[in-house]
Amino acid sequence: MREKSYASLLRSLNEFVRLQEEYGITICVENMGGWECCHFRTPEFLAELRERDLGFALDVGHAVLNRNLDLFLEAGGFCHVHLHDNGGETDDHLACGNGIANFSSLISRIPDQATLVVETKALPAADRSLRFLAPLIDGGG
Repeated sequence: MREKSYASLLRSLNEFVRLQEEYGITICVENMGGWECCHFRTPEFLAELRERDLGFALDVGHAVLNRNLDLFLEAGGFCHVHLHDNGGETDDHLACGNGIANFSSLISRIPDQATLVVETKALPAADRSLRFLAPLIDGGG
């Protein structure tokens, strides 16, 4: 089934290209978490997005789970970022700074034009994230 699901994913990406062109928007595809069934878990998949001129949404928590955040940051090319944290084992969507992600290093490597979204499970965690991130963003990391 993995080959069939990958083929289906590529068809979906091609449909995204059509929609992107039709509506004049950039579609950003998000890297996925640690589940084996997901195809976009490593930076190698970025070639499929770049070949189609699709955007890339970097999900920090998912990259932490896959232990490849630095590789994604080195690869670059992301236009949108989901900011949340975890302890490295499950997709907890913790407040930024409450897990193992190195946000000090991360923030300084995000392109100025990228949009940022805090992605937590609860509003209080989002508030804590914003308070944690503000000096890193305002102070340049």
